[in-house]
Amino acid sequence: MIKTLLIALTLLSTATYADLRIMHLDVGQADSTLIISPSGHSLLIDTGGNGAGEAICIAAESAGITQIDVLITTHYHLDHFGGIDDLSDCGLEILKAYDRGD
Repeated sequence: MIKTLLIALTLLSTATYADLRIMHLDVGQADSTLIISPSGHSLLIDTGGNGAGEAICIAAESAGITQIDVLITTHYHLDHFGGIDDLSDCGLEILKAYDRGD
């Protein structure tokens, strides 16, 4: 019984995390990370500098993402938030956005 339960839990956990996608995107000097959950929800951390959002738009399109569910801007240096305008220009809607609160 315990062996069967362990096998079932292993299979369930493998299936649950099999489709988790983490993409580290080249947005110039800064980093940008797009995380897509198995259910298709997206989390974007930082957007790079001005003009860097195009790389995010291309990655989102190739991943089948039409919106960013949550955007996190880690801090207020232009190379971490400057690409936000590009996201709206390519049609990516941002549903929720968080920053450090200042």
